[in-house]
Amino acid sequence: MTAADRLLRLLVPLGVYSFGDGTYSLGEIKAVGRGADTAKEDLGLLEKNCCLLTASEETLRMYARLFGFALPADGLRQAIPGLLNISGDGFTPDAINAAIAACGINARVSEKGGGVLTVRFPGVMGVPEGFELMAAMIENIMPAHLETEYAFLYLTWQQAAGITWQQAGAYTWDEFAMLEM
Repeated sequence: MTAADRLLRLLVPLGVYSFGDGTYSLGEIKAVGRGADTAKEDLGLLEKNCCLLTASEETLRMYARLFGFALPADGLRQAIPGLLNISGDGFTPDAINAAIAACGINARVSEKGGGVLTVRFPGVMGVPEGFELMAAMIENIMPAHLETEYAFLYLTWQQAAGITWQQAGAYTWDEFAMLEM
């Protein structure tokens, strides 16, 4: 039911106005009703886009431009709240780790000293899949005056030397690579 229909339902029983076809009163009520319907749609869209969980892809991309990166819409839905959560005093390693985790990135930041922060990816051997995108997001979170370095975990042959082929055969290559020696 349109706003004009609701208005007519309220006004017709009063018998004060003539709402016949082509009358000024009917035209005015229809115009007011269209305006009210349009306002209702616009407010609904505004309400939807105010919440990051329901925002349109276009709105999410506008948020992303504020932070200077582009992600798929699903990634933005997760990353933007984490980025918005960073406060003026949020540049301690704990606060940075919380922001990175809120963005859905499995990484840990630690202070190396001398203005350098080290980023590690726990439980991931080598360079993680999608590293370029993760690095861009991490570097957006990091304080600009600090240097960021990345440390990757690799299993060396020396570490694997104590395992026999029979023991290694119990694992897939990925499982073997994740063993802590």
